[in-house]
Amino acid sequence: MRTERGFALALVLWAMILLTVIGVSFGFAVQVETAGGTLLADQVRAEAAAAAGIRRAMLGLLATDRDQQWQADGREYEIPWPDANLRVTMHAENGKIDLNYAPVALLAGLFEKLFPNADAEALADSLMDWRDRDEQRSPKGAEAPEYAAAGRWGPANSRLTSVTELSQVLGFDAAMVERLTPYVTVFARRPRINPMAADATVLTAVPGIDAAVAEQFIAVRQSLAQDPDERPDLSLLAAGSRYLDARSNTNVVAIRAEARLQDGTTATVEATVNLRSRGQPYEILDWRLPLPDADATAPGAS
Repeated sequence: MRTERGFALALVLWAMILLTVIGVSFGFAVQVETAGGTLLADQVRAEAAAAAGIRRAMLGLLATDRDQQWQADGREYEIPWPDANLRVTMHAENGKIDLNYAPVALLAGLFEKLFPNADAEALADSLMDWRDRDEQRSPKGAEAPEYAAAGRWGPANSRLTSVTELSQVLGFDAAMVERLTPYVTVFARRPRINPMAADATVLTAVPGIDAAVAEQFIAVRQSLAQDPDERPDLSLLAAGSRYLDARSNTNVVAIRAEARLQDGTTATVEATVNLRSRGQPYEILDWRLPLPDADATAPGAS
């Protein structure tokens, strides 16, 4: 009898230990799931706030009252939002270099500025061979034999449909495309850039325009920004005039909205919008939700 009672007691103790382990494990799992759910909910809230920032920017750009109209000139707008810091910047696409239309000299000027250790002419020629329809190789470019030798498919022999497609062009990689993204576009559809919307990096990519001249022009442009009837003296950029067109419209705009919740969770939404689409007030040409940085989106991140 004692043996049976001892065995039963041991069995009960083991059962209690097992139930305790299961309970602790379940509690831990619930905590993990709850924390994960909270993080996901916060991320969704941040993304929704950023998306709302895009919509608010579009309303500002479409405002008919010139005093209330927002400007796509790179300035930052802060939007009141519950429990979040919401900021928006906008750039006119015609102030960027169009990958499908820009001449080789303008492309090479940008590549030389951003990638000083690379062969800028080879990169420009390779892009030209990708977008043109013939099979004739540019002096430093790449046609089908060069892609085959590199074990890759290409060229497309057609215009790029997105900036990210540039990573498929021989000579470029994802890191280079990321570096180029703020300064290039496929939506301007013009061979020249509008100096009224271009930043210093784009202006100094223009042959004949150096950093000092670009900075001087931008300073004058900013000083006159509050009066839309005033125009800066374009003669400052005369050396690069063949690559510039100050009369092109600014209907296509790139908008970037960043939301930061009080707990540090962040989200960014980027969109390219045509504000003068036929038959409708606007057309969204591109909508991008970059993958969040785990460190940046964690609660308490600075």
